[in-house]
Amino acid sequence: MWESASERESATIDPMRHLHLTHPRLDSWVAVEIHERDGRYMATADLGEDSRDIGVGDTPQEAVRAALKALGEPYATEMAAGVNPLTDGAQQP
Repeated sequence: MWESASERESATIDPMRHLHLTHPRLDSWVAVEIHERDGRYMATADLGEDSRDIGVGDTPQEAVRAALKALGEPYATEMAAGVNPLTDGAQQP
């Protein structure tokens, strides 16, 4: 999954993406960061005070859905579906 420190030095890391995601039935937005490394994605979501959830996946959407899991369904899946692949330009705040 993630490499050791020595392997990280040679790994290519794409720029981090910062997103603000919302859902029509939620009264706030969630700050999400997506990182890509060697074809895998990691997302972190700020879900509240002192709460930063992490998700990983093969696509940005899978990683975001996993990071938003604490919100429950349909929120996690529907909010993650709105995330564009990083190569096509993700939604920006």
